[in-house]
Amino acid sequence: MKRVPELEHLSSADKLIEFLQNRNAEYACLYQKLSTDDNDPTLISERYLSSSSSPDLLPFVLEDDEKVDADEFTDFNRKAINCSEEQNLMIAVAWSLPEEKHNFKFCTEVIYVDCTADTNNEERPLLTISAKNAHGKMFMILRAFLPNERAWIFRSIFSTVLPNIFGELYLSKVNLIISDGDSCEYTQLDIAIEKYMPNTLRIRCG
Repeated sequence: MKRVPELEHLSSADKLIEFLQNRNAEYACLYQKLSTDDNDPTLISERYLSSSSSPDLLPFVLEDDEKVDADEFTDFNRKAINCSEEQNLMIAVAWSLPEEKHNFKFCTEVIYVDCTADTNNEERPLLTISAKNAHGKMFMILRAFLPNERAWIFRSIFSTVLPNIFGELYLSKVNLIISDGDSCEYTQLDIAIEKYMPNTLRIRCG
């Protein structure tokens, strides 16, 4: 797996967002901010989407059984990096570059989903979703730096980020998804397939 160009030197969330904005990428950022209001959501989703994206889909919301796991993760990492109460803690970020989104509209039939370790200096899992064009050349559709490989973060990518960025029209044209054997990953993929990709069959690689 090649390293993503120009990302090796980035050391903060702000620089990463700046990089994505400079590339006109469409991105979704999941972060946590502390609040004294118990009714505030644990995690906040922020997104930059073009006018061609789906504007009416709901933001990512944690399920009740996922909140404890997410709280433990955020509490531990806030302490580990001395994050102050005034600072937001970035949880995950997913993005698609303009040329990648454009290419996907013409090659929707088969997509590949893979999660790879050891690609960045924060040791975050890197989720990649890719496809193959008519010349047999692979290209990326979406990349995401994840906090871990738990079900709730995969749900945010497959059931919130994908339909927000690409729209239900193009997702419904996917016929086959090839994934790895991570049960947290493919379980959430199956949920998204049932909702957004009714014509899609999922199989495992290898």
